[in-house]
Amino acid sequence: MNAEDSSSPNGVSSTERHLLARVDPHKVYYLRFILEAHGHLGWLTTKKGGLVIIHTSEANLPEVLAMLRAIGPEIGLQEKTLQISTTSPENSSSKR
Repeated sequence: MNAEDSSSPNGVSSTERHLLARVDPHKVYYLRFILEAHGHLGWLTTKKGGLVIIHTSEANLPEVLAMLRAIGPEIGLQEKTLQISTTSPENSSSKR
């Protein structure tokens, strides 16, 4: 069992997923509120220009994606920017 595929004692996967997306910068607060109020589905890291990273678990990923589809138009979600990763975009820095 490695750290990325570890399971909790109840058998639920604890693999972390990272969703990278761009939303309307004025609506980031709304997305954060919905994530936290909706049973703590994940937590949000924000970058300049409305770029957000949603940190969630493998188990919560389908619910987070459904929530994003539902509120996407409200928050100005640019679906073409949505990416899912098992490694945090914050940790993957490229040196030039």
